[in-house]
Amino acid sequence: MRRVMSIRINPASRSLITVLALVIMMAYGGTEALATELRFVAQELGKGAIWQPSTVVIEQKRDLKEPLYFVLENPTSIEHEFAVSGLFEILMEGGEKGTFEKLFPGAEEVYRPKGAYKMDPIRIKLAPGETKKIMVAPTGLEGPRNLGARYRYFCPIHEATHMAGNLFVD
Repeated sequence: MRRVMSIRINPASRSLITVLALVIMMAYGGTEALATELRFVAQELGKGAIWQPSTVVIEQKRDLKEPLYFVLENPTSIEHEFAVSGLFEILMEGGEKGTFEKLFPGAEEVYRPKGAYKMDPIRIKLAPGETKKIMVAPTGLEGPRNLGARYRYFCPIHEATHMAGNLFVD
């Protein structure tokens, strides 16, 4: 007689597994992307909250060859905010597409916005059930002086009970 073993996965773990699967698919997918997207999902954990994944690595040679976007999801029942100290969101005012440029001789090309735009510190409010996509400025991520940089992301609304995540530049 064969015994069948079943495994129960709680909703928080299921969401984490989904996020990890998306990250693996983005990293090893066989199709060429027109942009790099990193997905962050707010989750409530008891009295606290966390942005998943808790650690993200941005590889300069791979992730900055095209525009970099953060996709922010809030599937919870309360408002959250996503902030990253030291990084900026690009707000396009024109609608023109950007270009690829070399920062210095011999460097890899990186994406630069074209036309009128402004940069604001990343601090985005998300209502319950809301998803937003923002373009991230390469400032603070590109070039040899930023290798090894670490940026903390968190929810300023719930900072006392929110576990921060870390973004590393490689």
